Amino acid sequence: MITIVGTCHVFNLKDKVKSLIRNAKPDAVCVELDEKRLKRLRSKSIPFGIFPLIQKIMAMRYGAEPGNDMLGAVEGAEQEGIPFFLIDKDIDSLIENIRAALLMEFLNPFELIRKLFAVKEFWLPPSFSLYENDILEAFVNDFAKEPDKYRLHFEKCFPFIKSILLDERERHMALEIKNISGLYEEVLVVVGAGHVSGLKSLLSDYKVQTVMLISSK
Repeated sequence: MITIVGTCHVFNLKDKVKSLIRNAKPDAVCVELDEKRLKRLRSKSIPFGIFPLIQKIMAMRYGAEPGNDMLGAVEGAEQEGIPFFLIDKDIDSLIENIRAALLMEFLNPFELIRKLFAVKEFWLPPSFSLYENDILEAFVNDFAKEPDKYRLHFEKCFPFIKSILLDERERHMALEIKNISGLYEEVLVVVGAGHVSGLKSLLSDYKVQTVMLISSK
């Protein structure tokens, strides 16, 4: 059995992830990290780049450190004596690919025109209010209900970034999970909520269940 746990990197979920691992007692834990990111999380090094900086600012809203959910998965596995595996792509090569994707997205005038039409097509549901007390949590919860809708719109607006951030990484992680599930019977996978539906689709030949830990409360 493969259990995919979806989290939000900027919510304070470290203890919840640890508790889940302690109660589930899987044979192995897979984590959406690579060696470099784990080292940076453990050393609490200052994030470099616009995306990590945005995550840092958002996490402060919840009294958390960005990536505390993934660190909780690693520490939870260590505390229970469960082997853990870092299944994400190398962060440095990922950043280089994202930079290239950004250039393709925003330096092509035809892409910019196409994006205007793509954004115009997208409407948040009536239940979603920009005046929510916690707009991020409201968005994450709505995403969890209809992930394919958001992924499709992300692809329409930012196809190159979506390919790098989601598709390529999910194919890589799915292959890692398949290899690990061949060695361990019960595998628990901790990833950002945005990857859950993609991984579940790629692992359709396996017995998979999903758990969403996406509440900041």
